Amino acid sequence: MEESTKNKKKITIIISILTIILIVGGIIIFNTSLGYKLKVSYLLSYKKNHTAEETHQLLDRMFDINSKDNDEVYNIVFADEIQATKKALAEFKEKEDESKINSISNITIEDARQIPNSNEIEFKINNQTHKNIGYIELLVNFYDGNNNIISNEWTNELNIPVDTRRLKQTYVTFPDGTKGFNVTVSKVNFEN
Repeated sequence: MEESTKNKKKITIIISILTIILIVGGIIIFNTSLGYKLKVSYLLSYKKNHTAEETHQLLDRMFDINSKDNDEVYNIVFADEIQATKKALAEFKEKEDESKINSISNITIEDARQIPNSNEIEFKINNQTHKNIGYIELLVNFYDGNNNIISNEWTNELNIPVDTRRLKQTYVTFPDGTKGFNVTVSKVNFEN
């Protein structure tokens, strides 16, 4: 009986030592690059069956929120989402830039003048957009000596290509007291 008790004690001691070795080994592996890779692999597979929010919460539990590892793993696990977001932002910015370029503010009127001894004015329509103008409506404002608008007229032009200056001449009726005029763009239709 004594022998079986001694054997049981030896077995218990051996099992205890093996348990301690496994625990210490697990902690060591958990905190090494192998453990890091295992965590990343687990998070990648976890993400397939769970929401991004659940995956992010698990990531924060596995890595210190303020650690460099947390940021690195986040960038690895959510690489697809990050790329998709960057791509969407780039596309949005490109469309926004394109709409700014193709706006009425990039169409200017230059060199407006009255042709001497006539009721005709001329000016250049400068199309600095990236689209052809199919139709443009222009407002001619007439000013008195105090720069007050005393009257206005409309005119239009068709088919102005990209990056061109189109000379426009038009007849107008100058109201009495006119000391000057200007031309502004009021409406534009671009060709597709």
